[in-house]
Amino acid sequence: MDTTGKQADLAKCLDSISKQTYSDYELLLVTSEESSLVVPPSVTQYELSGQVDLARTITLAKQHADGQFVTFMQVRDFILEDDALANCLQEVDKRDVDLGMANVVRLADDKFYLSDHHLGNYGLINTNNLIPYMRFYLAFRNIWGLFINKELLEKLAAQNQGQRVLYQAVHLAKKAIIMQSKFYCLVEAADNQVEPFRWQTDYEYSEAKRLVSEIRARGYQAQIPKVINVALCIDDNLVKRLVPLIYSLAKNNRELNLYLVYYRLSSSNKDYLRQLATNFSNLNFHLRKTPPIH
Repeated sequence: MDTTGKQADLAKCLDSISKQTYSDYELLLVTSEESSLVVPPSVTQYELSGQVDLARTITLAKQHADGQFVTFMQVRDFILEDDALANCLQEVDKRDVDLGMANVVRLADDKFYLSDHHLGNYGLINTNNLIPYMRFYLAFRNIWGLFINKELLEKLAAQNQGQRVLYQAVHLAKKAIIMQSKFYCLVEAADNQVEPFRWQTDYEYSEAKRLVSEIRARGYQAQIPKVINVALCIDDNLVKRLVPLIYSLAKNNRELNLYLVYYRLSSSNKDYLRQLATNFSNLNFHLRKTPPIH
């Protein structure tokens, strides 16, 4: 995606791509009609009237990209090591994901800054941790260095704010990960700064609100049980501490099924619980032993 119109930027970006050990890729270059860039024959160019932006670039990628995975770049940026692309594609394939976020390096004032995610073992991105990541890590505020499966890309609504696109992609992805691979170098300049985190009105920390809305829309109404079921996981250390909780349950319920789940429990504590059950006639005690874990 070209917004600078500078031949030197394009040359550096294309040179970093041409050196990749992974050679089975296609290049789609999005420029403005006023651009005077000299584009190599190996690059498919799309000229847009007016301003080149992310939303229109995503639309073109959805329409014309043929690869299984799509990644977006700015012309002023470049790929790091020669095996970066191969490593990224190998990782998303090995871990069977449709969305992968590679580590991003920033180049500013002639210095490189690694925006590592510091996760130790690189893990899943999901609806619960995405918002903290977007607020803390610069790489999560745009889609540079993101590998998106083409099927997932086609589900996304084209938008201009990269942070917004990433949020939508994680919510729709079957499996999204933070990758170990380093891939992308973001060249910072006065007119190319990482945007600050922007809170959106519909951002949620989990899927709970969406699921509740869908259930309400279907008119579903769960049957309220006449008898409440409560399960407690216990061991020998907890048995004598149960009395206040059990008393509270008995005092505030007419009838209740109380399942006491254990793995190991002494005979004396089992007898104690059976005796306790006789003192609370409105509670139905059920001792349940769990099978051994293999």
